[in-house]
Parts: sequence; C-alpha cells; structure tokens
Amino acid sequence: MAMDQFFQTLEKQYIEGSYSEVITSLLSHSQDIQSGLYHYNLGTLYAKMGKMGIARFHFERALGQGNVSAMVMNNLSAVKESLTQSALQKPEGLSYQTLFSIGEMPDQIFLTFGLIVAIISIFVCRFRILKYWKHLLVVGLLGFIPYVTISLVKEDVNFAICLERSNILEGPSEIYKVNDELPEGIKVLLGDTKGDFIFIKAPEKYTGWVKRIDIGIL
Repeated sequence: MAMDQFFQTLEKQYIEGSYSEVITSLLSHSQDIQSGLYHYNLGTLYAKMGKMGIARFHFERALGQGNVSAMVMNNLSAVKESLTQSALQKPEGLSYQTLFSIGEMPDQIFLTFGLIVAIISIFVCRFRILKYWKHLLVVGLLGFIPYVTISLVKEDVNFAICLERSNILEGPSEIYKVNDELPEGIKVLLGDTKGDFIFIKAPEKYTGWVKRIDIGIL
C-alpha cells in the first residue's frame, strides 16, 4: 500500500512538471523498484528536462537490465535523434565495430534464442519426430552458446555513455593538454582507470582521458 501511495505521488508530481522532485524521490527508493523500470523512468524524466546524455544512459541501462519494452526502445530512439551527429559516431576498426554491435544487443535476445532452440529440441525428442534424439539434445544445449559467449565477452568489455560534454585530455590529470571534447550522449568503450580519470579506447577519434564523473558506465 505504501508503494502505491508513493507512485501516486510521483504521478502527481510528474503531471505538474516537477521532474526534479520525481527524480529525487526515485533515487531515494532505488532499492524498492525493479531495476529496468527504475532506469526507464529516470531516462524519461531526464529526457523531459533536456538532459539527453543522462537520458540515454538510463535507457541503455534499462535495456541491459532486461526491460526491452517498446517504450524503452522508442524513447531511446527519440533521444538518439536529438543528439548531434558526432555523438552517434561509430568506431572505425572492425574489432571495435563488432564489440559495439554486441554491446547494443540485450542479453535477453540470446537467452530467448537458446530457450527456443531448447524447447523445440525437447518437443522433437518427446514425440520422437526424429530418430536421433541425442543429437537433438546436443543441438538444444548448443543453442545457449551465443548467450554464454556474449555474456563472457561483455564481462571483459566496459561501455559508457558521456553524461555531459567532457574535455579529452592527453593524460589522467587536468594539467595535461586538452585534445578534443567528448560529445554529450556518445557511447564509448572504456580502458584503464587512474584516480578520477578514465581512458576512452573507442571511437578512435575521441581516444584520451576524461573525468570519471562525466560518464555513466553501463
């Protein structure tokens, strides 16, 4: 009952346009709300406030937490359309392009594929549609290989969204020369961390060090 009242209050504040108050309330109840829904709501609120970098971060997090609803996909698409072309730049190398493509695919897609293959294999074995049922069981298990492979790859690869424009430095300190500026909302591949700074590996145009506080790790 308490949570019902909480959401009613949030809805009232949202209708009144008190987005900052809704965000504060959500942040204070982050442990009480399903993660995918939590990030979807935050993404929607930040988009309403025009903070598209932070909005993209939360929509991407919502997808990563299993919320692959049409609302999340549509809102994420709308946020991307509002970003500058530089913020949508893709890496040039084939290996980086592959990693970015993998990073944009929710794990649930591969898990669902594995489950479908397994269910079909069980169905075929159960009704003995094909003679070599052991082979079908192997096929069913192999259906989970893409999910396991992608999960292992993602464990060793860190992506992030630039929450707001950030200077790209030659080294991990503000004493170093500023080489460029990381656009708000761009998706990047991360490297090493040193103190309060983190290295951007890709896209290649934006390689360098940025403040850790300016990016949201997915």
